Amino acid sequence: MNQIVTIILTALLSSMFTITLGYFLIRRILREHAEQNAQRYLDRFKEEIGPVMEERVKKGVKDGIREGVASLPSREMIRETTRTMAKTGVDIVGDTLKPLLSRRTKRRDIDTDD
Repeated sequence: MNQIVTIILTALLSSMFTITLGYFLIRRILREHAEQNAQRYLDRFKEEIGPVMEERVKKGVKDGIREGVASLPSREMIRETTRTMAKTGVDIVGDTLKPLLSRRTKRRDIDTDD
């Protein structure tokens, strides 16, 4: 009875060791193989698709610049917009400075009355 248990236990341990060793060896080999295949595929993809993508990007940029330049507003419109922006800026600065300057003149009037 003792011999049968020893034989079965030895067989089980031997099987588990063989399966574990095989798993790690196959996993390592398959990983290296998969990494090599993936790298080859990426390199081929870059060679085939890279120039096509580059041309598409260049064409898109050129078309975008052309559309942007073509849609620029007229000179008169730019001039009017600039004047409006300048006037708005002057109004903002003037509205900000009025309270400060009026306080200063009031203080001078008060100081000279004394």
